[in-house]
Amino acid sequence: MKTHTQEHDTINNLSDRHRKAVAELLSPEFQPKEDCQWFVMRVTYGRADKAVEHITREACKDADENPNETGNTLSLPYFAYTPHETKVQIKNGKRKKERVACLPGYVFFYGNEADAFRFTHRSNEDEALPFLDFAYDHTSKTLSGTDKRMIIQSHEMLNFMRLAEIDTPKAYSVTAEECHFRKGGKVRIVHGVFKGIVGRVARIHSQTRVVVTLEGIIQYATAYIPSAFMVPVAD
Repeated sequence: MKTHTQEHDTINNLSDRHRKAVAELLSPEFQPKEDCQWFVMRVTYGRADKAVEHITREACKDADENPNETGNTLSLPYFAYTPHETKVQIKNGKRKKERVACLPGYVFFYGNEADAFRFTHRSNEDEALPFLDFAYDHTSKTLSGTDKRMIIQSHEMLNFMRLAEIDTPKAYSVTAEECHFRKGGKVRIVHGVFKGIVGRVARIHSQTRVVVTLEGIIQYATAYIPSAFMVPVAD
């Protein structure tokens, strides 16, 4: 049985390897594998972080046991992610920044379909989680008439992650009601901490911001962006 210290060290190691994988995914050198996709997974409310920790632990084990079978530019054979946002909490009269989950019912899984299925409640594998399943697009059907599994295009997911990984309370998830979108197409931010982010311009709480949307799932807004910091891009 692991001691408390050993368990703490294990969790820290998982966090370090997860952060490394995030950095690899967001690197300009990252090359997606042909058989890997970003699957949207549903979890029971509030268990997203638990699911990510479990999948990361299994990915680390698989990577250590089969070091030659990881992706070309990713140190883990598959990867799980749930976005967080920075909140300022008041504790004992002091302001403290904390990273909190902003999408507690979803996990994004990067890998092939077989690996993703291993972790769902439909699987007979030991790694299966009773509270995890694929998310389905109820507006799109397969040839057999069933709902298609929700998949995010790699460039859209990585663009979203670049924004969600910026540690500032001025960037956060927003509701559709909060966003008053400007007419026109998408823009790219070319200066400042949000440089490289692509999204749509919106007025939110009387400020001009850029909003990144994963359709039907989440909208995440930057801090205030001056017009001079944006250039139009093709959709």
